[in-house]
Amino acid sequence: MADEVSAGNVDSVFHIGDISYATRFLVEWDYFLHLITPVASHVSYMTAIGNHERDYIGFGSVYVTPDSGGECGVPYETYFQMPTPAKDKPWHRPMYSSITGGILKSVDDDFVKAVEPLLLANKVDLALWGHVHNYERTCAVYQKECKVLPTNGASGIDTYDHANYSASVHAVIGMAGFSLDQFPSQYVNANSRKLEDSFQITRS
Repeated sequence: MADEVSAGNVDSVFHIGDISYATRFLVEWDYFLHLITPVASHVSYMTAIGNHERDYIGFGSVYVTPDSGGECGVPYETYFQMPTPAKDKPWHRPMYSSITGGILKSVDDDFVKAVEPLLLANKVDLALWGHVHNYERTCAVYQKECKVLPTNGASGIDTYDHANYSASVHAVIGMAGFSLDQFPSQYVNANSRKLEDSFQITRS
């Protein structure tokens, strides 16, 4: 990625949660920060806190899991200072995903119910999410209903007519995760360009 940044092909990086996977080993944070320096020193490096930085039992986490190893957001909030008091909210969990998760579901229905209307009201074109360790992209979807499908142009690129806004397209971009999550077998690979699930999720 550093080569892409040097070539001017990258304008910004969005790292949506699960930042270093240090889980209380501070040296891992040091190593991670060293690794991203060639990128983050040249383009904006935008982050959102994830369960592996924040969640821990008995420390006020929205999701009560031991995922942070006891960090409870302290290293993250030290290294990535945010200008808002809501910096430790779980914004990295997706609203739509075909991967159901382990102990907890990947999608939090209460979160979707509270936030999805805000996306629609503010005409958000694209919502980026992490948490699920893979890539998925939906159609323009609202309340589990696909409102508009993209048009596939001559170049093979999917495009939406944003002049006639209908809903947000959701992209899960957690494919840089510690390991990749397995997709359920009833869904198809994006390489086939065939969409079969109810939210028109594309994946690779």
